Amino acid sequence: QLMVSFQSGAVLCWRWGEWDSIAARAPTHTAMAVNCVVSVDETRIITAGDDGVLRLLSMHPPRLLAVLAPHAKDAARLALSALEELPVEQLVLDRARKLIVYTANDS
Repeated sequence: QLMVSFQSGAVLCWRWGEWDSIAARAPTHTAMAVNCVVSVDETRIITAGDDGVLRLLSMHPPRLLAVLAPHAKDAARLALSALEELPVEQLVLDRARKLIVYTANDS
């Protein structure tokens, strides 16, 4: 499968070789750009983007499973209601799929 994220916040999935129709749409729950998508397994992905929030999503069935972490300038601001937008630029999972490493635009 091929996953593509867009500045509109959409994440779309196509089956390899079947480019005429979209196989699935991820429920991203944001209208801001999704900059990063990584696959956890056959049905789950993690997304991150301009809103600074990492989300675990199921593609089959499409739904939000968890908000993993907001990126904030200090630990006291980790509540989603107080989140200052710090875009996540890159997202990587380790080989065991247990550790998430990400970079953000904290200039």
